[in-house]
Amino acid sequence: MLLPSNAVRTATSRSGAALMMSLLVLMVLVLVVWQIGISTSTQYQVARNDVGLTQIDLAIESALLETFEQLLADAEASGAGGEGAPSTAGGLGGLAGAAGGGEEDGAGAQEAASDSRMDEWARPQRTEINGVSMRILIQDENSKFNVLQLLSEDDDEAEKAYQRLVRILDLFREDTEVDLSSSDADRMADAVRDHLRRRRDSIWPRTEQLTADPEDEETGLPLTVREFVALEGFRPEHFRDFRTEDDEVVHSLASYLTVNSSLQTFAEMMATREEVAGAEGVGGGGGANGRDNIEDQEAGGGGGGQDDPLKGNSDGTTSGGGAGGGNGQVAQTGAAGGADASIAGGANSGYGLPGAINLNTAPPVVLKALMDDRDVDPRFWDAVIEYRNEEVEEESIGFDEDEAPVLDEFGEEVVETKIFESLDQLTEFEEYDNIETGFRAEVVQLIGTTSDVFSIYVTARIESGGGGGFLSAAEQEEREEGGGDLTRTVRCTVWRRQVDEGWEIVPIERWEVLPYRPYEIKDFPGEDR
Repeated sequence: MLLPSNAVRTATSRSGAALMMSLLVLMVLVLVVWQIGISTSTQYQVARNDVGLTQIDLAIESALLETFEQLLADAEASGAGGEGAPSTAGGLGGLAGAAGGGEEDGAGAQEAASDSRMDEWARPQRTEINGVSMRILIQDENSKFNVLQLLSEDDDEAEKAYQRLVRILDLFREDTEVDLSSSDADRMADAVRDHLRRRRDSIWPRTEQLTADPEDEETGLPLTVREFVALEGFRPEHFRDFRTEDDEVVHSLASYLTVNSSLQTFAEMMATREEVAGAEGVGGGGGANGRDNIEDQEAGGGGGGQDDPLKGNSDGTTSGGGAGGGNGQVAQTGAAGGADASIAGGANSGYGLPGAINLNTAPPVVLKALMDDRDVDPRFWDAVIEYRNEEVEEESIGFDEDEAPVLDEFGEEVVETKIFESLDQLTEFEEYDNIETGFRAEVVQLIGTTSDVFSIYVTARIESGGGGGFLSAAEQEEREEGGGDLTRTVRCTVWRRQVDEGWEIVPIERWEVLPYRPYEIKDFPGEDR
């Protein structure tokens, strides 16, 4: 029996519709399963990264604690002098005569320790904790210029500090494709000065601080140099290390400027203020040092002046000015015993400012920006930089063939170089003798040989693929800069402070995550860097 033609067509159309529905259902199922797979994979990756970051954070914290112990061990081994010695005397040897200090006081000060790039903390280090590879880089804040010097109540000294800031801004990216022009440096320095001295007009609101003077609403102390990013002329890239398209290393402005190199406890600051307030009008015209007071070098206040800050007086002594002999660099009033009222409330004995720049560790940009080229020949700073890079002869350091050599972060032997243990060593430089006496005194006030505030950079990394086996340091750095690994860089700033019981580490900025990997500042960067 034959079916009607219309019945055949109906059966065929129904089977085609069922097939289409089956395909559609199958496609929907595939999409659902694919979406579930993507979502699950994403959640897995997120969870794995969270676990990795937690692992990294714990490893960084362990590395920081080990670094604290290293800094404390370095201080204890150095045998530095009394409390606060690293931040005041600054390794000035016989120059730091406090309280009318004579030759006996100066002789004791020569025992002060020095900090340099030869110290263990100053060399980049690599370690691994629980599968997390870490690179530790430490910059001492005493190697940087403290912008708080712009707040000096002495207009001449504030202007000198301003000019130093201009020179640093003009030099810190010199000879790179991102170099700042002189006009840009002037404009940015003006913005910083207005931010510090005219805070009510600044775009960045004034932070409420315990040490702030309620009657002075114009002065504002920044908590960090990166606060300047909001000011005119500054950009975020000024506060990060990176490579240019020409493969040149450019350093963050925070590697040259600081606000943390002149520290005191609140009690110490209040005691200094009371001492200065009680000494107003007591000291007899301190022997001022510097560009505007060259003729007064032989008329030190209190007890006799100085012919040369390092070579001593004409009578052969090296004592500082007696009672009332403040150094005039940022001093406002000469206090009994040669104490000075300095910027940011820091105490100062004899020569060397609070926050004096460490001659052993300061970048060439900072050193050459301290004085105008017309006052101090740049060849003097070149001689200083060359000296601290000269190799020490094996005989002079008691070389032991059986002793294991010191290795750098890539396993290569570290060459022992000379350091400044005291500023008295500057008298051996012919370039120092060519500086006018007044400018020598100003140079001596600005520099030291010790450090007590440190920024610790820890870059932790969990490798995404097989690591190790690289042929050179350049290949290792290229791998780390590739961006394929889970990486985090943390900065921690601490104050190494001497107390009655010994030394302690006081955190200033305990934990800050940075969006870049810092580079070591070198005096003579290699071509393959």
